Amino acid sequence: MILIVVAIGCRGSERGSEQSAEDGTARVTTLADSYLKEYFEAFSYMALLSGAPDMHPDRLADNSLRPGSHLG
Repeated sequence: MILIVVAIGCRGSERGSEQSAEDGTARVTTLADSYLKEYFEAFSYMALLSGAPDMHPDRLADNSLRPGSHLG
């Protein structure tokens, strides 16, 4: 009888640790997703280089030379 109670108690704690591990994984994933979103909004060119989806090409700087500027 005592063995059954101990086995059930251990099984319940495994479920609790699995649940907290899943919660921790979800929180880390959410944090990483929000970090990357903010990073790519701040540095749009890095989003282009890394191939990130949902990039905003209208936020990229125009790095082209003005006509005649290379003549000095």
